Amino acid sequence: MCALLVCCLSIVSLVVAPWAQAGGLDPSRCKPIDGRITIPSNFVFHACFDGTTLVILNRTSTPGFIEASGDVAAGATAPVAGVPQLPAALIAPLGGGILAPGFQMRLQVGAGIGRVSVSFDGEIARQYALASIAYGQMPSVTGIPAVFTDYIQEVDSVYVDYLQCMNKSNNFFARSGCLLGFSWDVEFAAGRLAVNGILTVLEVRQIVKALIAFVQISWDSGKAIGDLSFVAGAAKVLSVPARSALNAGGAPVNGQGPPGGTLTVSFSENPYRCDGGVRPLGTLSGAAAGERVAFASPQVSGLSSGTATASGTVAVTWQCDPPDVGTSWQVTATGQTSHRAITFVVKSLGAIVDPGNPPPTSPLSVSLSENPFRCDGGTRALGTLSGAAPGERITFSSPEVSNLSPGTASASGTLPLRWQCDPGDVGTTWHVTATGQSSGRRVTFSVGSVGTPAPPPPVQAAAGELFSNYGSANKGYAMCRGNPGNSLSMPGGTVEQTFTAPSGSVSVTSAMVQIDPAAEVTAHMTLLVNGRARASATAQASGDPASTSGSVTVSGGDSLTLRISFTATAGKIITVYTAGAPGGTFRTINSCPDGAPTVTRSDTGLRSVVYGTAR
Repeated sequence: MCALLVCCLSIVSLVVAPWAQAGGLDPSRCKPIDGRITIPSNFVFHACFDGTTLVILNRTSTPGFIEASGDVAAGATAPVAGVPQLPAALIAPLGGGILAPGFQMRLQVGAGIGRVSVSFDGEIARQYALASIAYGQMPSVTGIPAVFTDYIQEVDSVYVDYLQCMNKSNNFFARSGCLLGFSWDVEFAAGRLAVNGILTVLEVRQIVKALIAFVQISWDSGKAIGDLSFVAGAAKVLSVPARSALNAGGAPVNGQGPPGGTLTVSFSENPYRCDGGVRPLGTLSGAAAGERVAFASPQVSGLSSGTATASGTVAVTWQCDPPDVGTSWQVTATGQTSHRAITFVVKSLGAIVDPGNPPPTSPLSVSLSENPFRCDGGTRALGTLSGAAPGERITFSSPEVSNLSPGTASASGTLPLRWQCDPGDVGTTWHVTATGQSSGRRVTFSVGSVGTPAPPPPVQAAAGELFSNYGSANKGYAMCRGNPGNSLSMPGGTVEQTFTAPSGSVSVTSAMVQIDPAAEVTAHMTLLVNGRARASATAQASGDPASTSGSVTVSGGDSLTLRISFTATAGKIITVYTAGAPGGTFRTINSCPDGAPTVTRSDTGLRSVVYGTAR
């Protein structure tokens, strides 16, 4: 065990230890010319400006996002020798504009003003740290970055659950349980990659050990993985003055702004139709290239500012709702560098009705699919609103809850409704009003609440069926097949059903599950007892595959989980089914690109039977 911890500690040091050097000016990146861009000594990254190109190098242990505006254009990134880094193929899925550790970006700087800012994202920082650990144990995934990214996101989700568990636990035994849960979930996720032939069994063991050691060391250090406290006091913005506003020595000339001129506004829609939509209002011209233009009005607050293009123009958009019809807004636009200003008036107009397609005159209606709504913390379908105009914006209000999200009606005038409430909300009734913003029509409906039903007590052990749920199927669920020959099916999905062992001592012998018949698909079944895998078996998906798990003895009240994962030699999707309401939890886990869902339900169960005998 000691040798393992020492080995893992050396890996963790790449992410946790401050191998990030102090930022600021780095003359090794270029021949610096400091007159125009001042690089603070506490700038979070290393940087250098040679008069036309700004080079920024990330020597920290955390990715940052580079945003360039005005007359500054961000360029491609490239790795730099001598700084720890992940392969570029594994960084690309994190998104555009990202500057990962060990990479530099070259930004082209024009003659106008500009701005370069660095920002950080805690989730990305956490996932990059986990990826750094995982990559050291599974370098073979470089050629399949999408699979690696999916795995890291799954580990990240498990780690967030681990943190929540640890923060709620106040003793050694509870926290040991948190780590045990993290260990199992990480091993299960890596094990699926092994089943699909992506990892070897040795790589699975190594990655699980490394990640467990990593989270332990991180927790003991008092800092969460991906901690961003090191950037708190660092400078993150570089301002780029216009070249025309510099004297021969490169210093700004006091009082000198951009060339003379006036701001003008040309309108594409004025009066503006107040139907709730956001559209172009017109174009402002005459600003300095890259200049920030602020907008203010005595009738409305919070107007967004804009940045002028290289030709000195700013696209202006507007939004108003039907109740605003009849209002006029006086708006003043001011250039923040040139101090030029212009005041203009935006008038309002009611929604235009197309005589050939008038809006519906019938009232809005709501049909609810779950009312009262089960308050278990989950977000699910509540029902459907009908009768709206195609594309109409629908807002929702309630005296019992605020900030209900609006929606947009489909071409057929419908809008799906979703709801969420927590166990503490049981007993509440919400009165909700939906209002069409262009038609003015509305409907009020009530949403009741109900608690999660208590699980049924354990049944007496008897020969034959220990878990019996083979009534009529009520729904099918698409599952990723895990076919290496089709990336849209990778990785294979997993379905689980939990149930409680009958009272007394019972031997579990086999299980039968309804799966769509497909000779090219193999179902891998695992029986877990109180979270530990106790037996496994495989079977061809032949419609109702019966898998023999061997004889496993369990005690009354034990928590049992039937888990099935899939591999295949052809195809993308296969289907499992639910039936009845047997108690326990039904769950599907899918991450393949083909879009098979991940769901958790307790109101129905996997259409399956688990066989056994009383002892």
